[in-house]
Amino acid sequence: MLTPVPPEELSNEVILFLSRFVSFSNDHQIAAVALWIFHTYVMDAAESTPYLQLHSAEKRSGKTRLLEVLELLVNQPWRLASPTGPVLFRRIAKGDTTLLLDEYDCIFNDKTGSYEDIRAILNSGHRRGSSVFRCAGEGTKMDVKEYPVFCAKALSGIGQPPDTVADRSIPIELKRQGTGKKVERFIRRRVEPKAAPIRVKLKEWADKSRDDLMNAEPKLPEALNDRAADGWEPLFAIADLIGGEWPQKARSAALVLHGGREDESCGVLLLNHIKDAFGDMDKLFTAELLMTLVAEENGLWGAWWGSDVELGKTKGPASKLARLLKPYGIKPKTVRVGDDTIKGYKRDQFKDAWERYLTTPLPLDTENRRNNVTAQVDTPVLPEQSKSEITENKGSEQGCDVVTLRNTKQTEQGEELEVCVSEYETTLAEVRRLQAKIDDEKIPLAEREQLLPELTRQSKRLSELQPDGTDDTEAGKPPSEKKEQETETMI
Repeated sequence: MLTPVPPEELSNEVILFLSRFVSFSNDHQIAAVALWIFHTYVMDAAESTPYLQLHSAEKRSGKTRLLEVLELLVNQPWRLASPTGPVLFRRIAKGDTTLLLDEYDCIFNDKTGSYEDIRAILNSGHRRGSSVFRCAGEGTKMDVKEYPVFCAKALSGIGQPPDTVADRSIPIELKRQGTGKKVERFIRRRVEPKAAPIRVKLKEWADKSRDDLMNAEPKLPEALNDRAADGWEPLFAIADLIGGEWPQKARSAALVLHGGREDESCGVLLLNHIKDAFGDMDKLFTAELLMTLVAEENGLWGAWWGSDVELGKTKGPASKLARLLKPYGIKPKTVRVGDDTIKGYKRDQFKDAWERYLTTPLPLDTENRRNNVTAQVDTPVLPEQSKSEITENKGSEQGCDVVTLRNTKQTEQGEELEVCVSEYETTLAEVRRLQAKIDDEKIPLAEREQLLPELTRQSKRLSELQPDGTDDTEAGKPPSEKKEQETETMI
């Protein structure tokens, strides 16, 4: 009998096994896959399950290989491709199955309707208690039979599945191996004996952990939408139970893998770009909005409407824009800007849609606002200001006509006041932040040296923005070129 191992040690063993044969894009992916493997052994303790969506832009990117590795680690694996609907729901209904479905692109690209049963299973099979109903029997003995379709599912294919499936999934985008990163060859007959002890340990862990997981109420990051939070909840519970660095690692993985604009449907993408187009303005003519949209590099609008808008033919694009916005209760109206009165949109029309459909990645909690997701840059912290200073700055002309940000401060009475922050002040704060890091001897020398070019660039920018009468040699002001040279000498 194997000696029981601590769960954190077991989780690291799972990660090591995965990384031997699969080239992941980042550590967040491998953390999510490892937690999902644990999850397959305690499905009876979960009310929902996230699908593991393995996708890539091209073939030979490691999707099928990952399914093969998962087959050796998950509980009760069933790997197949292009099944019929009845085969699928009858097998799942037997219980205790982990579905590993390959080549989902063949299913979702089918135009004959042959796979509608599978679509129904995937649309509902993420929640405990979900079933499909079919007629069974013959003649007078025919009756309606219920087939439960709740089970752990990993789906693999090229491209993206339909939104309804993607919305229930943890996205794992795999890419072909680079020349500098190679994994071991996967030869099943040699690898399988090494995976068997891991499965035994996972089963032992599950037997000891099931009751705790049934009663778990893990903390959910506010930045996750409801569907993603439902899927990740059992994984967060597992991570909390494992302990160590896993609670933080799990939540960071969730935010990164589901980060950015959560729901890239055409409508939500349009709302995002319109919000960018408005900026600080309250009104926009339709023609102005269209010109801004077609110039957006990350949108579809240039390809759709660009040629017409460039020629001044805005009637057709304006009609299509109105059609896209209609489901959100937004219609063009007559607006006045200066002496001009013409069709357009007001900012207030979009407020409800922006609040409902646009989500901004938020921190996991107030104590760790910027430490939970990798590749985030700390927001510069501005000097403290009194209430009178805030009031004066709101109307200040010093730098606020260049770039303005809105920084909300909390007063003693609990009131929130908006502070006008000039680009000069923001750049000043960034210079101070960089200088503090360069002066920090706890940071490796190589990392501090890499900050010097950025410090030089920000200092030059600060000199350009410096208001009249401001001395850069005062306390807290950006260093001069002489001080930059002194810093380089110190490093």
